[in-house]
Amino acid sequence: MSVLCVLGLSACATRQAFLPAEHVTGMTPHGYLAAEYEIEDRNGNLGEAKVWSHGAYRTEVRGDPNTVVHVGFALENSTPAPLRLVPEQLYLDSATLDGSVIGPLRPVEIRGNPSVPAGRDAQVEAIFVMPEGVSPNDVRAFRVAWTIANGESRYIQRTPFLQAVRERVPRYYYSPYYDPFVYDPFVPHGGVIIHGSPFYHRFPAAPRPVP
Repeated sequence: MSVLCVLGLSACATRQAFLPAEHVTGMTPHGYLAAEYEIEDRNGNLGEAKVWSHGAYRTEVRGDPNTVVHVGFALENSTPAPLRLVPEQLYLDSATLDGSVIGPLRPVEIRGNPSVPAGRDAQVEAIFVMPEGVSPNDVRAFRVAWTIANGESRYIQRTPFLQAVRERVPRYYYSPYYDPFVYDPFVPHGGVIIHGSPFYHRFPAAPRPVP
């Protein structure tokens, strides 16, 4: 096995995948299952939000190695005015670690423009740093609090995430029915599935490090 393969396996081993614990009806273009929400106020529909996570993983933050948690948002604006993910009201209100619960935690970095122009789509990503000494596998669950502003209107939501349980099986394929354990002779060995999910999911490559 090459050095490159060894390094790749090491990186995969230190990343813990997470899935939303509610509204799991969406999927990102990169294959992440997402919680999907209709953004509404008393006057009607404002747009749509998908919330997902690359998971918890080790990377350098401001020169020091840390475990971080990633949360992504795909926002769709259906109104004639800007739709804004409010940075000041974006945080992990709780994170369950081995033996303790911490929070709230503010993001150390927000990527992308949180303000979505009228009739447009945008993607925003937030990075949260765990306390020193916490490994990715120590993070059992977390809940992200987020707020969308449209003029004077506010849409407030909290999205919980749980660890994704992964298991290697000989063969698999995507099934629209609630049975991920379907065998197919045309699919190669070593697929990755998620217990309790009707969706095929391979877990994309680890995200880029935080500068």
